[in-house]
Amino acid sequence: VDAICVSSLVGSRKPELAIFAEAARRCRVPFAGWMVGDAPIADIQGGHLAGLTTIWLHRGRVWDRADVKPDFVAQTVTEAAKTILDHLIG
Repeated sequence: VDAICVSSLVGSRKPELAIFAEAARRCRVPFAGWMVGDAPIADIQGGHLAGLTTIWLHRGRVWDRADVKPDFVAQTVTEAAKTILDHLIG
């Protein structure tokens, strides 16, 4: 873990752009990349609004939203990590 970014301490929460920017700042990485999460609005819509590529952890659930869609779907964090690595390595 490179950093912890707690919304109540930062004063911003997902899906607000500021929390994503603060997380990147705390990790000392460019504000770009991936958002992996299981919440359609906070994680997936928030990730899209932040310009991130998203992976929804479905955990046996069905995606039922028409207003936003994840870029990728994974069952586990391990599967999500493999998706990211496959795209970085090519």
